[in-house]
Parts: sequence; structure tokens; C-alpha cells
Amino acid sequence: MFVGNHSEKEGGAIHACAHNCDLKLINCTFAANTARLLCGGICNGGEGKTTLTNCIVWANADRAGTGETSQLKFKYLIASHACVQGVSEPPKGLGMFGEDPLFAQLPDDGGDGWGDNPKTPDIDEGANDYFGDLRLTAGSACIDAGTEEPPQLAGPIDLDANNRIIGPRIDVGALEFQADKCAGTYRGPLSRQCFLDLIQ
Repeated sequence: MFVGNHSEKEGGAIHACAHNCDLKLINCTFAANTARLLCGGICNGGEGKTTLTNCIVWANADRAGTGETSQLKFKYLIASHACVQGVSEPPKGLGMFGEDPLFAQLPDDGGDGWGDNPKTPDIDEGANDYFGDLRLTAGSACIDAGTEEPPQLAGPIDLDANNRIIGPRIDVGALEFQADKCAGTYRGPLSRQCFLDLIQ
């Protein structure tokens, strides 16, 4: 899960600038990442391939806004069951759709950008960062919308330690829909510490 990251140039969540860097992303969620210039989401600026399988790329922003080009920048893309904001008619052969994933709550940087600004040592701008609740809610187009056969690398459980497959098919995104938790019994948003633990 990639949330609340920022780049001063390109690729707020991921910037692969090596000449032949292949990215293989499976059941990931990219949300509310930002770039000052281009592509707040995933940027692969080289000759490598970007493979998106069962991923959500949503609400990432750059100077142009939050459209499709603000989510993804690539030369070669292989997409399968990927939910990407701004996609209305995906290029032939690319398995993308643009319906709202209906997250429980979108992340919010509090209006002052993600993280702390080192230029203002007396103010912690990161104190009001809210990483959201990126679990799917009832009616999401991402529920049971993943690949027919779950990818091996998806693993048997999601980031909430719930079974990776609940319905007839794997969900799109990092978190599997839990009907009981969508009735108002959420365990709360994933914390900053949770994201740090995932990175470590």
C-alpha cells in the first residue's frame, strides 16, 4: 500500500527511472500520493515494462490534477483488472476500469502537504496527516473484480490479516472487502506506524 508519498519531480509513489526497470505490482493500492511536476502515482520513465494486476491507483495528484495521466506514466504497460482514476476507455488490450473504488475514507494531508517541512522546524505539518481508511465499502466495483486465478504473490491474507479471497474472486486492491466491517465496525484506519512496519 502506497499512501501519502510526495516527489518534487515525478512519480509520487514510485519513480522508476532506470533504463530497463520492470515493475510488477500485484494487489497494491496507490492513493493520495503527489508529485510537484508529473504523475503523482506510478512513473516508469525508462524502457522497462509496468505490470499492474489487481491494483487500485486512485486520488494521486500532480500539477495537472487527478486525471489518468496524474495516476500513471509509462511507455509499456501490461494491465489486468486494474482500477485507475480517469480511465474511461482504456487502450485496447489493457484491462483497466475507472469506477470509484469507494474507499471507506480517503486520505487527507490537512491542506499543508504530506509529512513535515524541514524549512519550518517549529511546525510539524505532518501532525495532521490522515492516511485514510482504504478498505472497500459495499457497492465498490473492485469487489470480486480481480483475476480469475489469484496471483501467487498476492499471498493467502491481506494487510488486515483477513483471508485474501472472501467471495468468488479476489478483490482488486490491497484489502479484501469485509462485509461485517462495512456495517460500521471498522477497526480504524491504518496508522502511520503500520505503514512504517510494512516498509521495514
